[in-house]
Parts: sequence; C-alpha cells; structure tokens
Amino acid sequence: MKTFKVFLTELKRHNFLNIRDLSVDDARDYFASALNAMRYDIEKDFPDFDKNFNLAKKKVREANTPRKKMPVIKSADVMKFIKFIRSEGIKIKKEKVRAVNLIPMQNQMYLDNPIDAIRRYTLKGTLKFITSDSHSIVSFDNWIMDGNHRWLLAILYNPSMNVQVYSVALEHEELKNMMDDFTDGVTKRKRNEDFQF
Repeated sequence: MKTFKVFLTELKRHNFLNIRDLSVDDARDYFASALNAMRYDIEKDFPDFDKNFNLAKKKVREANTPRKKMPVIKSADVMKFIKFIRSEGIKIKKEKVRAVNLIPMQNQMYLDNPIDAIRRYTLKGTLKFITSDSHSIVSFDNWIMDGNHRWLLAILYNPSMNVQVYSVALEHEELKNMMDDFTDGVTKRKRNEDFQF
C-alpha cells in the first residue's frame, strides 16, 4: 500500500478524489491510508466500505448539479435561512431520515471531505454531528440541498443510519431556487472554498 501522503498527492494532482471518477480500489486505498494515519481501521470502522462506496457513487452519478452551482449556507446562517423560509409561509421541520433514502443533488463529491471532518472532529464526533446536531437541508422529496458530504460519510459508514435534517416543504428545484435567492440576496456572500462539512 502506498503511503498516505504519496497517495493523496497523486490523487489531488489528477483530481481523482471526486467519487464519480474514483474506482472502489483507489477509494478504499485512499480512505484506509487516511484512516490509518489517524489510528482508525477501515475494516473495523467501515466494514462495508466497498459496497457502501459503490452505492454512494451510483447515487452521485445520478445527481445533476455541479458543486459550484449548489447554494451554500454557512452554519452561522442556517437559523437565518429557517426564519427566511418561515417568513415566506413555507413549512420546515427538523427530522431524522435514513441516509439511504436521501438523494444527492450535487454531482461532485470529494472523498477527502469526510476524512477532513474525521481529522478535525474524530469519527465519533462527526457521526454524532450528522445524527443529532447537523443542519443539512433537504426538500420534501428528499433531495439534499446542503449537506451532501455529510450524507456521503453517513452512506460510507452505514446507509441505514438516521441523519438529522431540516426538511423544507418544497420540491427540490424550487428549494434550490429559494436557497439561491437567500444566499445571493439576503446574505450577499460569494461561495467560499473554506472547509464546510
């Protein structure tokens, strides 16, 4: 197995961390090396990695929106967005949904994002966040508007796990347009490439 740093350098050079284009063997090698560097074990901590990765890859290949065209709501602005949605007379509720039942809208997801979250917050802390503290935003038809990489980690770990989401009573295209309006008109922020999990 290649060292983690060598493998990461090679993958980033070729932008192969997008799961759409990554083979399950390369994905496992990268993920195992990264986990090992943090003293985790892919066999113990992600025992069904290959099967789960293939499920995630299939769903991401069916998605239709490039990452740069996705609305981004910063963690600090989630409550403002919820207030904005409610002020428009639209219902929104916090609920738990099985990860496998969610549909990613974003067609570019990078395997290093879940690794960065684990590195920053530990595996246990990251899983706690996506199951009980997350602010992922989904449409009533279960399309993920914000939180696609959180969904990716949940799928890789256990597709049957319940993740916490804010479910908005709009279909996905309408919700995406409303989120675009919010990010463009209310917060007046440009997309920031800083780490966002």
